[in-house]
Amino acid sequence: MKTDNTAPRVSVVIPVYNVAEYLRACVDSVLHQSCPPAEIILVDDGSDDESGAICDAYAAADRRVIVIHQANHGLGHARNTGMHAASGTYLIFLDSDDYWRPDTLQTLLHEAEQHRLQAVVFSAEAFCDGVQHAGGPDYRHTAQNHIVKSGADSLACAFAHGEYYAQACMRMYRLDYLRQHGFRFDEGIIHEDESFSFLAYLKAERVMCLGEQFYMRRYRQGSIMMQPDPFRSAHGYRVAAGSLLRYLKAHPADKQEKKLFFLQIRFCMQGIYRQYRAARQDKQKIIADTKDTIRRAYCSGVFPVHYRLLALHFRFGYLYWRLRCVSAKIRSKRKRKKNA
Repeated sequence: MKTDNTAPRVSVVIPVYNVAEYLRACVDSVLHQSCPPAEIILVDDGSDDESGAICDAYAAADRRVIVIHQANHGLGHARNTGMHAASGTYLIFLDSDDYWRPDTLQTLLHEAEQHRLQAVVFSAEAFCDGVQHAGGPDYRHTAQNHIVKSGADSLACAFAHGEYYAQACMRMYRLDYLRQHGFRFDEGIIHEDESFSFLAYLKAERVMCLGEQFYMRRYRQGSIMMQPDPFRSAHGYRVAAGSLLRYLKAHPADKQEKKLFFLQIRFCMQGIYRQYRAARQDKQKIIADTKDTIRRAYCSGVFPVHYRLLALHFRFGYLYWRLRCVSAKIRSKRKRKKNA
């Protein structure tokens, strides 16, 4: 690796919590990159297995590895901790049960430096670890690869082609760009990346998408997203929507940006309704927790006027969402028959 002052530098932030079985494969995939990083920040978020000791062993063996031990505060807080400690020109996140292909950083840094990018968006491949994974997103980008665009234009294209993914680990950013805008993850919730990923994509001046599936995303028993908890999930979507609404109130948005805020906040609303439908014992708890945010969202000015009727009662919005789901299934079925 080059050591002169012009060499590209990247900080890799890896939050760690009770992943001793997978952590070595994750960290090794970073250390064995064809273009190694400047630093690897392992944020041990209160692990009570061997994860903390594994982190310390890596730090003792390699000066590029920095370990931060903290009490358990959740994924959003751990990522914020790592982002605050980072010193590289670029910042990238990696979850501790996932890993990279060997040429990931070399390719990302080459594109970022050559095209003066504030964000590089890349693809991922999902694989199963003892659980069934079917019907979910394939995390691919195909519609606008290797084209430099503004964040808003790129994001609009991604939404239009169903290729927007909120996963924070599928982006590399210039660190000074993130700090200039003060972007942070929501803390204490799941879906902590829904607001961060959207805003950090939207406000970038120069973005490029890559179709290569550099990121290997593991689905496993015991992970956060494999433990169904309808109330916790609905609450996370509610907090994310609230963060987006506060940002929108504090920062003027043009017509295109308002449309994108509409799409992302609507996604959060739909997430709440999905969890409400799945809940058995917490339906009233979900309504009580989310109804005020839903009302503010529908009356915020980024939603078409007819949505304000849905703000009158939680179940109005839920029934509207159910009708849209049924309608979408009918249209999809007709399209398949037509193309058969």
